[in-house]
Amino acid sequence: MKALPTIFLTLLLLIVGCNGKEPPPTEEFPTTAEITAELESTNDFAPDHRISPWNWTQSPVISLEEPELYLGFSFTNSTDEAIGANELWGSSRLTLRRVHAPDYILDIPLMEMMDDGEISDGLAPGEQETMVGELCWRGEFEEQGMYHLVWESPFGQSIFGIIALPEMEYLLYRLDSDPAYNSWGLYMYGMDGVVMNGLGRRVIDLGEAMLPDLIERLDDERECFIEGSEEATIGSMYAHRVCDYAAIMITRIARLDIPKLRGRSAEDRQPGIETVQEWCEENL
Repeated sequence: MKALPTIFLTLLLLIVGCNGKEPPPTEEFPTTAEITAELESTNDFAPDHRISPWNWTQSPVISLEEPELYLGFSFTNSTDEAIGANELWGSSRLTLRRVHAPDYILDIPLMEMMDDGEISDGLAPGEQETMVGELCWRGEFEEQGMYHLVWESPFGQSIFGIIALPEMEYLLYRLDSDPAYNSWGLYMYGMDGVVMNGLGRRVIDLGEAMLPDLIERLDDERECFIEGSEEATIGSMYAHRVCDYAAIMITRIARLDIPKLRGRSAEDRQPGIETVQEWCEENL
C-alpha cells in the first residue's frame, strides 16, 4: 500500500508535466500554399491599397538555430493623393504573435530596421507604384510553433504566417515544401559534383541523424524547381527531383561516390538512386 502515493505522483507528473504546466496543444503546421492563402484571406486593406510582408527566402518557415527573417513590405497607391514614407512607415506597427499563446506579443523595432533597409521616399498619386522595404530581423522565437507577423498601418492590416522549427524539422519542411530550390545549393551537382553553400550543406552537416528522413524521400519524384536566369537554365537541364536531392545528400553524409547521380536525366540518375537504396538497406 505504501507504493500507491508514488504511483499517484508519477501519474500526476505525466498529466501535468514536471514543470507544473499543462502540456501545450499539438500544432499541425500548414503547408506553404496554405500559409500563402491565409495571407490573401487576412488582408483587410481598402481595395486601392495593398501591403504585404514576405520572407525573402520565399519560405514561411524559419529555423530556431538561425532565426533571421528577411522581410519586404510593398504598398500600392492607386489614389489621387501622394502618400509619404513617414505617413505609412512612421504610423505602422509590426508585431509577432504566437498562435497558441495569445498573450505573447512582441513588438518588432520597425523604424530601427528602416534605417538599414532600402526604402523609397513615397508614392506618387494615381500610379501603380510599389514601396518596398528590404529588412533583416533576427527573430526572438522562444519556442517552435506557429506565429503571426501582424502589420498594422493607418490603411489597414495584413497578417503573415510563420512557422518556427528546430533545425532538423526546418530543413525537412523546406525540402518538402519549397516552391523553388535555389537555396539548396544542389542544382550544380550534375555538372561538377560540388555542393554549394546552402540548405543542402546544412543537412549534410547534421550528419547521420538526417539519414532516416532522407531515405524516406528516395521515392519522392516531385521536381525541385529552380528559378532565375542561368540557374533556371541549369535547373531545367537536369530537372532534379526531391529523390535526387535526398540521394545526393545521403552520399555526402555516408561518404559514398556514386557518379550516376550526376546524370543529365532522371532515367540516367535512377540506377544511382537504386544503388543508394541498396546501400541503406544493407548498412542502416
